[in-house]
Amino acid sequence: MKVEKFNARVWKVNKVKGSNVVIANISTYDGADAQGNPIYSTWSGRFVGDAYKPATKLEDGEKIGVVSGNVSTNYDKKTKKLYANMTIFEFDEPMPYKKK
Repeated sequence: MKVEKFNARVWKVNKVKGSNVVIANISTYDGADAQGNPIYSTWSGRFVGDAYKPATKLEDGEKIGVVSGNVSTNYDKKTKKLYANMTIFEFDEPMPYKKK
């Protein structure tokens, strides 16, 4: 599924040796529950293509604005678990937050 234009925060940023890939945990804000507590999602993310070089300079906790990417799922037959992965092709400064 193609994704674009959303804010995220990155954690555990690591360059994959011998490749043009940066791996990081990506956290997104999904709104609030009925009691007003924030809800977050965490993704395993890969920065590739135009996102690779700037991603090598990211630091834990930094906010980014994802411009384009893709979400996919992989099923591990051995563990019988489904994993969601996000590949980011381009990112920029975080977009301003707009209250609804």
